[in-house]
Amino acid sequence: MRLIAATAHSRQLFGFGVDETTALVVSSAPKASEMEFKVVGKGGVFIADMTQGREELTYNGKATSQVIAGEVKFFTSGGTRAHSK
Repeated sequence: MRLIAATAHSRQLFGFGVDETTALVVSSAPKASEMEFKVVGKGGVFIADMTQGREELTYNGKATSQVIAGEVKFFTSGGTRAHSK
C-alpha cells in the first residue's frame, strides 16, 4: 500500500519496489511506443501502475477521507512486462 500511495502522491505513472540483490532493467521494447521491464537477480520487484489509477481526497468538516486506486504486480527474477508509453 505504501508504494502505491507514494506513486499516487508524487503524480508518477509508475513506482518500483526492488528487493535486495535484485535489479529492474527498463528498456525500449521492439515497438518504439513501448517500454519493457525485466527483473534480474535473486528477489523480485513490485510495480505500482497508476496509468489507470486515481487518488481522491474528500474534506468533510473535520474529517478527511482518501481513496487511492491503482494496480500493483509482483514480478520474480526472469519476469518481463511490456507497457505502452
